[in-house]
Amino acid sequence: EDVHGILRDNKSEIGLATVYRSLELLSELGLLQKMEFGDGCSRYEVNKTDPSKHHHHHLICTNCGKVIEFQDDFLEPLEADIKKKLGFTVSDHQVKFFGLCKECQEAQQ
Repeated sequence: EDVHGILRDNKSEIGLATVYRSLELLSELGLLQKMEFGDGCSRYEVNKTDPSKHHHHHLICTNCGKVIEFQDDFLEPLEADIKKKLGFTVSDHQVKFFGLCKECQEAQQ
């Protein structure tokens, strides 16, 4: 809906259903990465996946819905351990932490 709003603001006549179909197609082609945070809304990011680097991870505020991205390779040792013990090579992972953002915590005090 955000993309549709931007297009509409720029005088585009493209319909909402076309935007949804286009986002799904771009996701299927690997150009976008589709993310679900359990709130019924899909979010998309440009897929800059480099197999030698990990994705960023997400902090999701359960009060205001804010999504904060962060970079950390704290799962690298776990992936190495999985490979060593089980012979399983991890090709991707997603980490989502749910809780309260700083602003929501301060508002509750």
